[in-house]
Amino acid sequence: MILKNGRVLTDRFAFEETDLVIEDGIIASVGKTSLPGKDLNGAFVVPGLIDIHTHGSAGYDHLDADPDGTDLMRRFYASHGTTGILAAVMTAPKETMLRAVKNASEPHRGSGATVFGIYLEGPFFSPLHNGAQHPDALLKPDRAFLKDL
Repeated sequence: MILKNGRVLTDRFAFEETDLVIEDGIIASVGKTSLPGKDLNGAFVVPGLIDIHTHGSAGYDHLDADPDGTDLMRRFYASHGTTGILAAVMTAPKETMLRAVKNASEPHRGSGATVFGIYLEGPFFSPLHNGAQHPDALLKPDRAFLKDL
């Protein structure tokens, strides 16, 4: 596939109007070519974005631990240019957190953003400095639970 006349973010961290040659889903070359292709009419072409802290989208939260919801979120992220995420899991009861971590860790069916990892928000916070975390779910440091997570 050849994409022509796109504003491509290059390895020089600048946008250049140029063409892309894509072979087997991989960019094979960047640069003007005389070959025919799809005209992007100056549309921006950038690498996929990575969201390093997201609790959810499309009406779902990672705490829901719902495989269908996770697949829907992954497709939603991808449809907006985000190709990878770190699933953020808030402090919650132990079983809720364990289900959320297990669900986010599972390979999910279909296409969409890749879950690269999980960002745990607690549950080992001081009650004096727990921010947005629910105080009833805070725990003292617990190696066994951390290992389970």
